[in-house]
Amino acid sequence: MSLRSTPSLKIDSIPSYKEGIFYLIMGVRGLLTYCKDIITHANMNVKDLRIGIDVYSLFFLFREKRVEFHAYLEGLSKSHKLECIIDTRAQKEKEVVVKERKEARKEASDQVKEIHTFQTSDIYEGLDETQRKLIDDYMSIKKRDAWCVHKEYMRWFRGVIELLQIPLIQAYEEADTILAQGNYDVVISSDSDLLIYGVKRLWMPRGSNWGLQHNEIDGQRFSEYMRLTKEQLYQLSFLAGCDIQPRKFFPIDIAVNLLRFYGSIQGIHAKMPTKLSKDDVALYTTLRSSAWNMEIQ
Repeated sequence: MSLRSTPSLKIDSIPSYKEGIFYLIMGVRGLLTYCKDIITHANMNVKDLRIGIDVYSLFFLFREKRVEFHAYLEGLSKSHKLECIIDTRAQKEKEVVVKERKEARKEASDQVKEIHTFQTSDIYEGLDETQRKLIDDYMSIKKRDAWCVHKEYMRWFRGVIELLQIPLIQAYEEADTILAQGNYDVVISSDSDLLIYGVKRLWMPRGSNWGLQHNEIDGQRFSEYMRLTKEQLYQLSFLAGCDIQPRKFFPIDIAVNLLRFYGSIQGIHAKMPTKLSKDDVALYTTLRSSAWNMEIQ
């Protein structure tokens, strides 16, 4: 949407807030919604847990809310042993998704510039208060979408965790492997992939100020709820779509039912070759031996 040359800007053409949260949707598509019946409020009275933190997940949650971010980490560090795990680079299998996210941030950044230009124009001044607020709110969303982890922010974060004496562990590629294999009591992340990889408990910060409140999915309860083997869970990731394989072959609920009934991707292909081709099965085999080549303890 170009604002620079549109004096007849249609306020109702501005997208809703939901279009500004693409970067928080990570992991298996629809998995957290599918698991809504087993999501509970974490017991924050428990002490002395060993907690692994998916750093980039929190970066994109707090962004420039640095006071709140600092307070959140400080509060956790008083009761638990924390380790921050940070990505070095994305897996090569995620190149498509990474490129899409970069392009989305670039587009949002360009829109921020256009909206700023519009906000300094006579046309903007001629709008009523409600219309200006709508544009200002949209500007806030686009700024959020355009945000990325910059050098000064990283220096600030390193200073915070050094002050709080929280170790920072740099993953070879992405943090997932270390978080999944680290035998943590709890992993803090918004990435549902970690449930597939077998973490004991997944905590997701909740609440408008993020405080020390979390939603929780217990790993054992997740396994019982899904009624799928570990191999089938990887296959579910493939069928429902995820960061590594972004195409959605089936909605999450249908994918689960198909795996329970036919047993495997190969079984689904045998019954539904037009929905899941031989090449698709071959792609899964390749991804299973590369991107999903994890042996969870």
